[in-house]
Amino acid sequence: MPIKIEIINAGPEPMRSASITGASDRQSSDQLRDFVNQCFQDGVRQVVLDLSGLVSIDHQMIPVLKNFHLKLLDRAGCVHLVNPDAIISWMLEDDFGDVQLIVHSSLENAVESILNQSSDIAVAVEAGGIKTVDQWMDLLVKT
Repeated sequence: MPIKIEIINAGPEPMRSASITGASDRQSSDQLRDFVNQCFQDGVRQVVLDLSGLVSIDHQMIPVLKNFHLKLLDRAGCVHLVNPDAIISWMLEDDFGDVQLIVHSSLENAVESILNQSSDIAVAVEAGGIKTVDQWMDLLVKT
């Protein structure tokens, strides 16, 4: 399963976005684990995972996602999921239990939610000259 990683820098605090496509397998879990480790090394708190191209998810990948989300919650951040397939959503909800999933219908909605939920991110965004969701989306497209 190829994982395409796009990095968004918002002033001093980076936000990460990854698009996950294909069918997950053991190698996919390892790729996701590498992505997660890099996010923690870089101090990332907000992550958007576009799952719209993911056709299946295995039980090795789900705990990686859940632990990633829980650790980000501890750091006042979270994982935002974009448009997962209905079966994938069901599997995630079943395995996540009481942990609330944050699911968006589009990348634009996820970015807007992140900008609206955290005043420290909004300040960093404005300091970097990025003040609107459209500007974020332009930056996403360029990366």
